[in-house]
Amino acid sequence: MRRFLTLFSVFLVAALFLPAVVAAQEPDEIMPIPIDVATTDDDEDGENQGSGMTIDLPEVEGEAEIAGHESETEWAVLPADEVFGPGGWSLEGVEVEEFTAVPSTFGLWWRSVKETVTTAFTFNPLKKAELRVKYAEERMRLAELIAEKAGDDPKLQKRAGKMVDKAHRLMEQVTAKYDKWFDPEDGKAQKLIGNITRHQLNKEAVMDRLEENLDEEQLDKIRELREKGLQGSQRLLNAIENENIPERVREHLQGIKDRIEDHASEVREYREQKRELLEQRKAGEEGAEEGLRELRRERLDRVKERVQERRELRPRPRPDLDEPGDDEADDEADESGDDEGDAEDMTKAELIDGAAAEDDETAGAEEISGAAGQAEEVPMED
Repeated sequence: MRRFLTLFSVFLVAALFLPAVVAAQEPDEIMPIPIDVATTDDDEDGENQGSGMTIDLPEVEGEAEIAGHESETEWAVLPADEVFGPGGWSLEGVEVEEFTAVPSTFGLWWRSVKETVTTAFTFNPLKKAELRVKYAEERMRLAELIAEKAGDDPKLQKRAGKMVDKAHRLMEQVTAKYDKWFDPEDGKAQKLIGNITRHQLNKEAVMDRLEENLDEEQLDKIRELREKGLQGSQRLLNAIENENIPERVREHLQGIKDRIEDHASEVREYREQKRELLEQRKAGEEGAEEGLRELRRERLDRVKERVQERRELRPRPRPDLDEPGDDEADDEADESGDDEGDAEDMTKAELIDGAAAEDDETAGAEEISGAAGQAEEVPMED
């Protein structure tokens, strides 16, 4: 019966969404990316639209040597060298759903079915990869919202872990199909690389905040997924660096890789130390239990420190684009940034209140978790 319901739902969604998906397959006019690093003002296209950050690629001199490229500024779709301001990076040209309440079990299952059908009927490899990055970003946002609401509820904590796992599997598919969608001379592929790096930076920030909210049992699984995800991102960036790309873009990607490696080493070192202490505790060695508590405290302190650093981070204007008389405008921007930070704190509080109210509404939907839980695991393959 459950299998019948799942198949029926898939066919129903296919009938509803197929016309829109087919229409999306029509080739779009490929437009040049309108960014001129050498001439843009602070308020123009050189900024990341989601966070107000300035793209920090070096100034371009002369013509690019790559055939078909008028300038290397086409690669200015990459995020800046800074981590990001409050709120994280917004994916370039992608509408990512904002969540104000935790979906019910049925709602999550239905979302998974729609994602599976939409991706299955998307035949352009680049568009398919774009969808998967979008869905992965939404899953990480859901994971954070669920973790904030979970408290000590093991069911909700487990659900947050499932969202992270889903995002991880989606990005694994993007990396595995890399050779089918990446073309260094395709502006859309360049934009997707930029969005992949944005997602990875956002994901690391969410992972840090999850470590503040989840218990140690769930965090063991989260950290394992985090390490695997970082390794996958490194493999993808390594593959891209082997392509015929501008040298300054290669250097930019190397900077992002270095940041990813720092996080990966940190997680790897923590897991190794914890494994050794667990073995010592199992062997009855004195001091092992206290060592575990101290290790957890140090890890949480480090995570809180990094989260606070991100909250305090403010966009910095590019020095080479500053003009005389801009100091007053910069001061106004700083004041505006402080107001935005306060607004973000209020929004987060409202989010948590909304999630609490949703708990009563979703209680009935939990009763269908048998069928919904299995359907959530529907793989998203070509």
